[in-house]
Amino acid sequence: MDKKNLYIKTFGCQMNFRDSEEIAGIFMQKGWALADSPEDADVAIFNTCSVRKHAEDRAISNIGELKSLKRKRPGMVIGVVGCTAKAQGKKIIETLPIVDFIAGPANIYDIYAMVENIQANRKRGGHRDR
Repeated sequence: MDKKNLYIKTFGCQMNFRDSEEIAGIFMQKGWALADSPEDADVAIFNTCSVRKHAEDRAISNIGELKSLKRKRPGMVIGVVGCTAKAQGKKIIETLPIVDFIAGPANIYDIYAMVENIQANRKRGGHRDR
């Protein structure tokens, strides 16, 4: 089995950085490697803070830049996590339909299972999970 790659980009507060380290650690324990860019990743996660508007805007802009990559690689999973995900919820997916899942800070330990479910559903030919 090929090693899967995770790209994680963090914007905002120190808590976001700690959560990103935790998320990366979970994926790495499952045999994943960290990617240096979304182009090299099977999963791209953006962790951002809603308290810092500039951080939130930068994250949304970065995700938007992945539209052409997602068209080329529809199997890629894109997620938004952190307090922006919690605060904006499904509005994020309405604004950026390339986003496959959202998870608030309380759900960081569920992210790996969410990604696995999305990938398994796609292999069965199902629709995107949200």
